[in-house]
Amino acid sequence: MEFITKAQYYNKPEGEDFVGKMAATNKYMLAGAIPAATMDVLMYSHPKGALQTMARYARWIGPAMGMASMFTAGTYLACQLRGKDDKINYIIGSCGAAGVFGKAVRNPTLGFQMCVFFSIAACFKKISVDEGWTWFPSTEEVERRHVYGTLKTAKYDWTLIKDTPEKGWTTQRSS
Repeated sequence: MEFITKAQYYNKPEGEDFVGKMAATNKYMLAGAIPAATMDVLMYSHPKGALQTMARYARWIGPAMGMASMFTAGTYLACQLRGKDDKINYIIGSCGAAGVFGKAVRNPTLGFQMCVFFSIAACFKKISVDEGWTWFPSTEEVERRHVYGTLKTAKYDWTLIKDTPEKGWTTQRSS
């Protein structure tokens, strides 16, 4: 179990550690597919019985895991066959994942559209990895660079008008 929880996609260079990369992508896809399937079961499809509920979960989790596996396998295979580590490998993997998506939703036109979208996203991801910047910084980075304090630490009073005690006010007399 520790192998799956510690797996990261970029621990090893592209074209190496196929099993680790497969575990990493499927781990993240599973983390997204289970809540989506739960939302579908609870709010949309309302299946009757355990078998129908498991079928709805399989309907969401199966294609999601297939997309992650196809991306990883396509990227790995392209890197092995071409001998290069560039954006084309990510495009090949993302088009394979979009093909799985198109088959899952039974709509080849939507599969092609997702191929274009996934390819653009994959190119941006590859550029970010090569250049060393991140899409979403960690919360520690944000809190360290934040100049106005955080919700935990209010360092300054940022109100427009400071509260000053009013002159001449007295308390109400008890009668």
